Amino acid sequence: MLAAGVLAIALVLALAVTWIVQPRPDATLRLIETSVEDQVAQRFGQAFQEVDSSTLQAHEAYLGIEPFSGVNEQGFPCLAAINLEEGVFFDVNCTPPGVDPSIEIVVLANRDDILADEFPAGSIIRLTLRHDVMNVIVHPAP
Repeated sequence: MLAAGVLAIALVLALAVTWIVQPRPDATLRLIETSVEDQVAQRFGQAFQEVDSSTLQAHEAYLGIEPFSGVNEQGFPCLAAINLEEGVFFDVNCTPPGVDPSIEIVVLANRDDILADEFPAGSIIRLTLRHDVMNVIVHPAP
């Protein structure tokens, strides 16, 4: 009986520590209604070749990063990030079902954009897609 009580307390403490230590999103980006999907597919078609352009959905922008989600020919979820205005392609990532696609953008010192103005060089901005929720976690460089 005592062992079960100790085990229960240990389990609660482990869950609490995990919850506290887990990084919290700096931003959550919602899906938005927009008509730029065709423009994105045309302008960045080569980079987006993994993603079925008919499935592209736009999410709210974060400091000039415009994320899109969709699926590839195999039905795997995909995440892509661009800056349409500046013509910058950051990355695209498709993952098997059950794995959340994510993209990491490293802030570079020689960039002339809002990211370099907001964060020190070497900072990482991680976008992760879970279902229809896009989370942004920023890891500032020391």
